[in-house]
Formats: sequence, C-alpha cells, structure tokens
Amino acid sequence: MSWRLIFFRSAFWIVAVWPWALSAQDPSAADPKPAPGSPGATRAAVMEIFADQDFRKRALENFNIHSDLEPKLPATEKEAFTKIADLAATDVVRAYFELKAKTTADSSAVFDFTLGSIAYQLNRPNEAAKYLESATRKFP
Repeated sequence: MSWRLIFFRSAFWIVAVWPWALSAQDPSAADPKPAPGSPGATRAAVMEIFADQDFRKRALENFNIHSDLEPKLPATEKEAFTKIADLAATDVVRAYFELKAKTTADSSAVFDFTLGSIAYQLNRPNEAAKYLESATRKFP
C-alpha cells in the first residue's frame, strides 16, 4: 500500500467522517429529546404539569384536605412554600438550598418533608433521611 493511498484514506476520514461524528456526539446539540420512559422524559413531563399556574394553585389549596393526616402549613410559611415550589419548577437545586435556609426546628413538618424529598431526588440519601425523620417527629 502506497503512502498516497494511506494519506487519501486518512484525509477522507478527517474531512468526511470526523465532523459528522463530532456533531452526533455534541452535548450542546439543539434541544435533544430524552428517550420515552427515561428519567429525563418523566421529569420533563412532570415539569410541564407543574408549570401550569392553575395546577399549582389547586395543588396548594388541596394540600390540607386531610388535616388529620397531613401537617398544617401556616399562612406565613405558605407564601414561602409557594415561592419555593415556583423555583423548583425551574431550578430544583436552588430551591433545595432556599428551603434548607428557611427550615428551622419550629417550621412546619411540610418544610422538612419537602426538603427530605428533594434531597432524595438529588441523590443525598443521608440528608433525606435526616429531614424525613425530622418531619415525622414534628408530625407523627
């Protein structure tokens, strides 16, 4: 095999195939769609539902429908919780830290439970357990 043939074969790969291979693997490709049934697709569907203002309003109104089974959310905390829920629709990590800053020993068990749930979603099982146990202590 002559060096010219090797050169032209190499040049073919560099010019013809290499850019196509790079663009197929480019993580910044325009709007990649997650596979159906994947965690990304499920999260996208959930975020689409929670983006609806009417849905969020109804969800918060129905939060204390079983007041004997669910902890109360005082009016002062309800406003903060609504803001954090809105933030979680776009940036769950930031919502986690905002909620963590507002959660105290005197805050509602709703805050602790929500913080534990978000910590679990963020793959922080030890923190999740801590906040979920705190929620059950506040509202057995």
